[in-house]
Formats: sequence, C-alpha cells, structure tokens
Amino acid sequence: MAAPSPPSSSPSTATGSSSSSSSIQGAVYPSNGNDSENRWQQMEARLNRLEAALEREQTTSRALAADKARLQQACQAMQMRSEQDEEAISNTLLKRIRRLEAEKQALEARGSDTQHLQATLEQLRKEKVALEVRAVVWRVSVYPRVMYYVECVISE
Repeated sequence: MAAPSPPSSSPSTATGSSSSSSSIQGAVYPSNGNDSENRWQQMEARLNRLEAALEREQTTSRALAADKARLQQACQAMQMRSEQDEEAISNTLLKRIRRLEAEKQALEARGSDTQHLQATLEQLRKEKVALEVRAVVWRVSVYPRVMYYVECVISE
C-alpha cells in the first residue's frame, strides 16, 4: 500500500483561518514543520505496523481456512468409512440371522421328524408286546395241542 506524501508546512486556507495547525481532509497537523514531520513519521510507522498485522492476520486466516478444508475432507472420509463399516456390520448380522433362522427351521423339522419317529417306535413296541403275548399264548395253549396232533399223526 502506498503511503501518502506528507502535507506541506504551509497553513491551509480551506478553513478560512490561519491558525497554528492546518487541516487536510479532516486530519489535523501542527503547522510547525518539525512537529509535522514527526507526526507524519509516527503515522507511517503506525501504518506499517497495521499493514504487518493485517498481513499476519491474513496469513493466519489462510492457514486456518486450509486447516478447515483439510479437516472437512477428513471428516467426510471418516463419515463415509463409518457408513461403510456400519453397512458391512448390518449385512453380516443379517446373514447370521438368516442362517440361524434356517437352522431353527431345520431343527423344528427334525424335531417334528423325531416326534414322528418316537410315535412310530412306540407303536412298534406296542405291536411287539402284542406279538410276544400272542406267542406266549400260542405256546401255552395252541402249541401243546398242535404237538399232540403232530404226535398222533406220526404214530399212526
């Protein structure tokens, strides 16, 4: 930024008075040449300090803007990764649930098969007992008669 040139040491006639200070665009400068020069140097030094501070703030602002952009990108990447992980976990759990449901159905089917087999086995046991009873009855009552007839036929 270019610094304005120092005001002349002659009094200003814009105000219509020739007082001990002059006025240029609203700024008041002493009419003494040495004081005016010192004041001008102080203002230039202050302007240089303010320009340096402005440059530092702009540099800081650019650095913070770059950090913000980098952090936003990192945040978006982390969010996408988190969503992918969440979807993968959901898919894994869904597959596990489906597999467990299939196993449950298989066990239920096997359970009904087992119940059917147990009923069939019980029926066969009852039939076996009935046949054993018939065999005992046959041996006790029919067998001796049959043997008697067989012996009679052989002896004739």
